[in-house]
Amino acid sequence: MALDGLFHQMEKMKSRDNPSCENCRHRGKSLFGTLCSDDLAQLKPHKKLRQYRRRELLFAQGNVPEGLFCVAAGQVKIFQTGIDGRDQIVRLAGPGDPIGYRALFADEAYNASAEALEESEVCFIDRASVLELLEDKPLFMRRLLQWLCQDLRQAEERMRQFAQKPVRERMAETLVLLAQAFGKKVPGGIQLGIRLTRQELAELAGTVLETAVRCISEMKREKLLRGEGRSLILPDPAALARVARLDLP
Repeated sequence: MALDGLFHQMEKMKSRDNPSCENCRHRGKSLFGTLCSDDLAQLKPHKKLRQYRRRELLFAQGNVPEGLFCVAAGQVKIFQTGIDGRDQIVRLAGPGDPIGYRALFADEAYNASAEALEESEVCFIDRASVLELLEDKPLFMRRLLQWLCQDLRQAEERMRQFAQKPVRERMAETLVLLAQAFGKKVPGGIQLGIRLTRQELAELAGTVLETAVRCISEMKREKLLRGEGRSLILPDPAALARVARLDLP
């Protein structure tokens, strides 16, 4: 390889090791969307881009947080493991979403684990730099409070869902919400653009694998779902939303 080509490749690797938040297309929805260019420039030396393989852990339940994670590309699941060894998915995170902030700001160990659902790139900002932002940037603190309130609302919704809805409706609601968050338009419907196993779908819907498989099979027979390889397609999300008793916007 010519020297100029080698230099270009090294510069490319360097920029990926420490990407610019200012150029991130997900900046607007992230915790860092309120920071100005100067703030982001000061943050850059304290941020590293980490790459994770599918099913690789970002952090484990019980570990002590050393910083804040923000998904740059890919998808991550956050899940808790009970005393019986069973996992329960708490939420899913995509590009622009922060991970691990509640434990970091509460100064406590993680109460859940985070695992890449596919090859993912995640930015990591060290603890001291994030805490400094909290002290010096009121708008950053306000954005954090918005995220925490959103988390609380979603947790309340899940409690309501589990308490008031039968499994079939919970599964339908789970699929509709996944389509809204990760769906891709394809001929004949909306494809779930996320690689979840049937077990993971069961965990999201708060049921066991056998029941989840039965619900999905019934929905396929009723033409509410269609399988395409390992993917699920919603031919008519509104019809599935009616099964879930959801009011779509």
